[in-house]
Amino acid sequence: MNRTKQPKYIEVCWPGFKNGWHDMVHRYFASDSIEPHLAYQQNEDFLQSCSGRSSSVASYPIHQGFSLIRNFLLYLS
Repeated sequence: MNRTKQPKYIEVCWPGFKNGWHDMVHRYFASDSIEPHLAYQQNEDFLQSCSGRSSSVASYPIHQGFSLIRNFLLYLS
């Protein structure tokens, strides 16, 4: 029985938006380019609209959070 290899990814839970209250879970695959996501997440409006819950990667300074994600994906690949 041949099982196809599952792509490697990590799930990151970003804090919910103040106007929506649901967390945004994003899967980052080892093959992804992180830079477009980084540009989006550094958007000032996004940062100001975060609820600020501390139980996620977003509790780091955003650039540190993405360094962690990038390093982990490099480790997986």
